[in-house]
Amino acid sequence: MSRKILSADSDKCGGCRTCELICSWAHDKGVIRPSVARVHVFKEEALGINIPMFCQQCEKAPCMDACPVDCMHRDSRTDAVIIDHAACVGCKACMIVCPYGAIGIDSSKKLMLKCDLCGGDPQCVKWCPREALRYETAEISNLIRQRDIMENRVAKSAIQAAKAQGAGKPVLSVYSSPK
Repeated sequence: MSRKILSADSDKCGGCRTCELICSWAHDKGVIRPSVARVHVFKEEALGINIPMFCQQCEKAPCMDACPVDCMHRDSRTDAVIIDHAACVGCKACMIVCPYGAIGIDSSKKLMLKCDLCGGDPQCVKWCPREALRYETAEISNLIRQRDIMENRVAKSAIQAAKAQGAGKPVLSVYSSPK
């Protein structure tokens, strides 16, 4: 079975932060505290970009290597890196070495936090109203990304050609046509 990963499409993300709300709710027994979500949406207001950020479940996870008490392990079913809170001493070494800044802390409960893929059923993906988050095999995720890049390049070329000819924006497919 191929490994599944979380991926995000920042072009689709509207910055609603539903993913943060549902993540905190799912992990904190029905309490909504976005500060303890395992996913965070970073907004670049000037560019109008929203980027959901979460643990990438690295193959060679620096967080696992940095842990002095070996309290992190791989879930055999999902391949997610999981923190054993009973063994964690809260040294924050995992948080410091994470290249994505994806490990946080719940200061009130003194727990380190990171995405655990919700046991293979990521709630952020299920609840994203714009389908900006996906949970799929790495191969499918890459094919979708390649298709999106190609469609974007083709669209840009067609728009530039239409502008050069003095025409308006071309309709490239049923997905880009005005409603």
